[in-house]
Amino acid sequence: MNESEGSHMSYSQLKSTPEGKAAMKEVEEMIAKATKPLISRIANLESEVVALRDHLDGKD
Repeated sequence: MNESEGSHMSYSQLKSTPEGKAAMKEVEEMIAKATKPLISRIANLESEVVALRDHLDGKD
């Protein structure tokens, strides 16, 4: 598959090919790797917010 063919394929056509499946899996892994630190940071911020709220409410 050359670049011009790839640019004209629909999502369903792409995922029906072995190359497309492999490419989508690779992209999903890249997204997961890139978002993991963000998800971790959000979880930490949520914990900090709860602790701050408890402190302000006099629960500490």
